[in-house]
Amino acid sequence: MSNNKEFKLSKNDAEPLVIQTKDFTWANPFTYGSCKLSGALDGTLNKGPTIRIRSDGTGEVIATFYSDSSGDAWIIKDLHLIDSGGVALSIILHLSSPATVTDRQEIFWSGPFTYDPNFFFAITTCNFEYHC
Repeated sequence: MSNNKEFKLSKNDAEPLVIQTKDFTWANPFTYGSCKLSGALDGTLNKGPTIRIRSDGTGEVIATFYSDSSGDAWIIKDLHLIDSGGVALSIILHLSSPATVTDRQEIFWSGPFTYDPNFFFAITTCNFEYHC
């Protein structure tokens, strides 16, 4: 078994099930007051955050959070996973980055969440409401 590939064993444990992923990355960082949410993956550092979903119903926010002030956190009020017709198939409530503990601090944020895996192939985009 390789640590570089994601897989789960099938029900009969005879062959692995491949877990597929979809990444949704914004073109630009988000700002709110003195806070900024930007990319954290290779090639996204000057872009926005990435929402990664997996066919097993798990996902995560992958981002770099920065604030001028200590005690701030980036809050995603609700994350909508949306199909091609604009219907929100799943809504994930309240995701929060770790809080800053010093002024002018930058934090890597990997925020896990779960959703109904039956929607994986129908999800074509996502959006979220946020504040800091």
